[in-house]
Amino acid sequence: MPADIGCRGCTLHQYRGAEAVAASIVLHGFSDYVGSEDMDVLVYDAPLLRNISNWTGPLTLMSAPDIHNALSFDRTSFVDFCILLGTDFSQRIKHVGPMRALKFIREYGTIENIIAAQPKYPPRIVVDEYLEEVKH
Repeated sequence: MPADIGCRGCTLHQYRGAEAVAASIVLHGFSDYVGSEDMDVLVYDAPLLRNISNWTGPLTLMSAPDIHNALSFDRTSFVDFCILLGTDFSQRIKHVGPMRALKFIREYGTIENIIAAQPKYPPRIVVDEYLEEVKH
């Protein structure tokens, strides 16, 4: 999703990989967190500060490692879980929402295993194309 990001006086306007760039800036020690409403930041393991555009709600700081530890996922399973929930860089699998994604990742471990074991839930595009799209 296009977004504006800034770091120490520079701003990238409408850059398609803004979350990845912002996460990289944080992970390289140039900032403490990414301020965004886009949860894709968590895929990159950067801390995410949410609700920055919500004047009535509290700011929320989210830590990807804390989340995948709480879910008892390793990093690979966490990334696949995020992909199943929907990211800017991949399509969702139809009829796989948060609860089913959680169940499937716990049961099968990876998207590849889910697709093999659950033909009832195919990707919206050709399987090989989808797997190439979500490869990490």
